[in-house]
Amino acid sequence: MGRESHPDKLLPFSREGSLKKPLLTILSASLIAIFCMVWQPQPSLGCSSQLEGEITVEYRLNKDAGELHAPSGATISGIPRTTRHFVKTKARVCLYEGQTAVLGASHEVDMLEQQDVKVVYKSTDCSPVHRTRGNVRIERPGNWERTVEKQTRVFLEPAQAQRQFKLNSNYKPSFTMIFIPREPSGTEPRTKAGTCKWAGRYLCSFEALVYDAIEGYSLTQRHDVCTAQTTEKRIEFQPVAPGQEHAGAAVGSISPNTTVLTRPYVLAKLPGTFASWHMEFDPRGCSGSHTLFQEKKPHLEQICTVHWEFKPREPCEDLIQTILNDLAYTQAYLDPATRKRTSDIEKYKEYVDEKAYEIHKPESSPWSQASPMGDEIGVNSKCELIYQGKKGEEAEKAYRQDSLRKCIPVEVVEGILRHENTHLFQCRTDKARFNKFNTEIWGNMEAAAYLAGIEHMLNSLKQLCPGYDTSLVEEKIKQINKERLQDRRVP
Repeated sequence: MGRESHPDKLLPFSREGSLKKPLLTILSASLIAIFCMVWQPQPSLGCSSQLEGEITVEYRLNKDAGELHAPSGATISGIPRTTRHFVKTKARVCLYEGQTAVLGASHEVDMLEQQDVKVVYKSTDCSPVHRTRGNVRIERPGNWERTVEKQTRVFLEPAQAQRQFKLNSNYKPSFTMIFIPREPSGTEPRTKAGTCKWAGRYLCSFEALVYDAIEGYSLTQRHDVCTAQTTEKRIEFQPVAPGQEHAGAAVGSISPNTTVLTRPYVLAKLPGTFASWHMEFDPRGCSGSHTLFQEKKPHLEQICTVHWEFKPREPCEDLIQTILNDLAYTQAYLDPATRKRTSDIEKYKEYVDEKAYEIHKPESSPWSQASPMGDEIGVNSKCELIYQGKKGEEAEKAYRQDSLRKCIPVEVVEGILRHENTHLFQCRTDKARFNKFNTEIWGNMEAAAYLAGIEHMLNSLKQLCPGYDTSLVEEKIKQINKERLQDRRVP
């Protein structure tokens, strides 16, 4: 068994105003009415081992070919070759006791190269080669040529490309910090009074690549005034799957004068998708920016900057969100009507999902990492804790480490583990009953496990976030337990 959650359906919390108690007048069936709170996180005065942050790398390039220069005996007009590049990468990161993890990254890419140039000759000799000089016929204006190019870079996020093209690549963004000793002989930050353990100067390296390809066309037109005919040749560039065979070859034609060439997606390190810089890091919170490089010349300007901001991970919101989520699942697992809908356990869990969401309909919180990790850990039929191929104590250790590196507060992690340890107790006490696929037994065991985790997290919430009024939630838990005892369904 494992815990269920809606990682993309979490309750929004107001951060306006100062620390307040909830203004609740009635106990609604919805958990939003039970636990609606307003909280303003206070600055952390001590050193924090877990921080969340945001890194933004931005690159801009503006370049043009300058003035157009016509060949002898011709005039020229149009738009010279110009390049406009903009790449912005934004990533959410987590730091835990010197370890780093990228929780998610997004990109804005706008890369365009184009030109549209027309050359017109002042005159063209249309006379046959053997015609006498006296019969020369000159056309004014003469022949003309036009060149048009427009190429853009289209991109896919790595996860999107992996799904779309069924790639085996497991590329993930990365962020690393290497400590730089202030003294030649030093290997660790100095620990003077008032100095945090992980404070100091670091060499930072960030990378969040994208799959990109070329899309666009190239057009060449020529006009012969002697024959009054215009010919043209057009090439279309078509993005295709990474590593596709015959990349760059002609794969078709739209018309006799148009050829389509393939351009495969490749995992690319575009400017703005990587950065390396030095940073003064403070675990109590820090921010800053740095110009990675800058160039300004006639007809060319480019600049690349990085900005970062880190702050201690505040546990209160995630504790509340997980408690609300788990209370909804507790009620859903105890709901008699949901149990009667099916005897199939997998279907039953789907119906429980629906019921839990009906009880509690929150919106997503972009920074919450509380719930998703709970679905990855569970207890198997042999009464073993399992997580990513590991069992027992190794599974618990790996789960705890991975969770903290993903910025899930330790109090939430311990609540999830309390849930799973309840399943371990249930299994070891009566293995046959634990492995029986009965919706009533399954629902009762899940409800008991959720309540054990909620109790732990609620105690943590009261200690760490004393401004919250938890009385209505505690009253709801008492009511649930009373109903369980009356029904004699406590596993």
